[in-house]
Amino acid sequence: IAVVSAGIVSNTYSNTQVLEEMPELLLVTEKTWDIIVYLLNGIVFVILGIELPIAMTDSLESGDISNWTAFLDVIIAWLVLLSIRVIWILIYESYRKLKDHQHVVSVRSAFLAGISGVRGAITMAGVLSVPLLMENGKAFPERSLMLFIAAGVIILSLLVAALLLPLISQA
Repeated sequence: IAVVSAGIVSNTYSNTQVLEEMPELLLVTEKTWDIIVYLLNGIVFVILGIELPIAMTDSLESGDISNWTAFLDVIIAWLVLLSIRVIWILIYESYRKLKDHQHVVSVRSAFLAGISGVRGAITMAGVLSVPLLMENGKAFPERSLMLFIAAGVIILSLLVAALLLPLISQA
């Protein structure tokens, strides 16, 4: 939240005329932020690689939930996420088309955009913010299952995008 707030404040109070007069500065600024975002995403996926084996082992060996149920939860969460993305894109495109007095909204392009949304940095940051232990010293209940589902959704998103996008986009 602090980073988003800082970005909003920085963008609001920055002197845009300086950037417009110096395109080299604009280019360097954009590329610097691209590198920072790329590095932060990389760090999140390194953390995912460290946490995933632990979460998988704990979740799959736990007797609290069956393995099939855990995998089904991953698929359901991914389908809900995909549905939200596609519906959001359709609503946005419909609004934009109405504003421009056009009537064609492409469900196919909304689906392609929904499938291509494969980043998981926010998902992992949210799940990794769940503490390991509660105030009483006991382990946080089902933290490993949350990590498993979040990691599963990220991996499923990456796999579906890598496999389906080339097939759908050529059709």
